[in-house]
Amino acid sequence: MYLRGDGVDIVALPIRRHWRSAAAADMLEAGLQKLADRWPDLAIPSLALPRFAGAELNWDGVVRPLLDTYLDPLPIPVYVHHSEPADKRRGVRQIEQRVTHAYSRPPFEQFWRDLGRAVRAVYGKFTTASDESFRAAIETGARLRRLVLTPEHGPAFAFSSAVLNDFWTQVIHARVVFAHQLTRRHGAGRAIPCSPYLLS
Repeated sequence: MYLRGDGVDIVALPIRRHWRSAAAADMLEAGLQKLADRWPDLAIPSLALPRFAGAELNWDGVVRPLLDTYLDPLPIPVYVHHSEPADKRRGVRQIEQRVTHAYSRPPFEQFWRDLGRAVRAVYGKFTTASDESFRAAIETGARLRRLVLTPEHGPAFAFSSAVLNDFWTQVIHARVVFAHQLTRRHGAGRAIPCSPYLLS
């Protein structure tokens, strides 16, 4: 089932043939296969999935492998929000550990994969908030991975994966990223602001 709303579209994946029936992996697989086949027609820019069917289908043994099989090849960002089931035997120590335990952050490698998917999904064509067109390309080699941004009217500039890793670390730790940190030197040392392109 597909519901289109204001800015958010909802795709309901079936896990049972009838509401009284038990969940079945083949139903989930059929739904994921149909979603993977039809995503270009639906114009879905990204997917966010909550943990589902956890009580009826084994998440690690059944659900997650199916998600990986059908959604990983898509050239769009796919986020699976995974949380452990609640522990009914919670005591003060468990609550304290949960409160003080740092929440899990997506690793840089996931960010890098999603960045590549986003670039490929639009063939590298982007627009800033001020309607300036620019191109983006991911370049990979034996020892080099970088993002190259080319404004429509201006020189290209590149960000190595190490620089983007630092940028990603600052973002996920909710630290402030200043505009002067997102500049590149060109020609005779002239600083070019890159934040409008990186944040697009």
